[in-house]
Amino acid sequence: MKIFLILFTCSFVFTGAAMFRLLHKGAPIEPTRALDPTVFSAPEQIGAAMFRRFYPELNESQVVILASSPALKDYDRIWQGLLALAREKKWPSREIFSQDGLRPIGDATAAKTFADSRSFLRRLKNGQRSIVQISASPADLKDLRHEFPQAMILVQDRYPARFKKLDHTKLTAAAEVDMSKIAYLYVSEPTP
Repeated sequence: MKIFLILFTCSFVFTGAAMFRLLHKGAPIEPTRALDPTVFSAPEQIGAAMFRRFYPELNESQVVILASSPALKDYDRIWQGLLALAREKKWPSREIFSQDGLRPIGDATAAKTFADSRSFLRRLKNGQRSIVQISASPADLKDLRHEFPQAMILVQDRYPARFKKLDHTKLTAAAEVDMSKIAYLYVSEPTP
């Protein structure tokens, strides 16, 4: 009987401590895989795959933020593929803007550039969809999500270390969505 009482007490204390940790610190939540690692023959195909995968989310958003990574050689071609499929599907968008210092995406309207992404995003008109290309750090993205909760945010980045056994001789991409609904597109470019 004493053993049962000791086991019961220990399990009660352990369960209580675990519940306390979860309630006060939160559960460690992993991002949701949106696209398994896939080999592509051209960067534009990655963008088209992202458009197909995130079409419902893109369709609900009035502002689509494309966070480019200049560390990727063909970051603009990835977004070109997304926009080409969007035009083909007659997906309505008003204008496309690019932050200064990034290669423009889209057609002639992409020549519209801006310097400060936050002040620019605040001025966008409601009702018509706008696509905005920015360069942002992970901390900036969390702030953007807080400030613009209805925007769809797609982010490019290099493959993180947690993606193991990756063939770096081929153009490979994968995507995840975190708890704040920011979609991360991870790209591995071929190395010579």
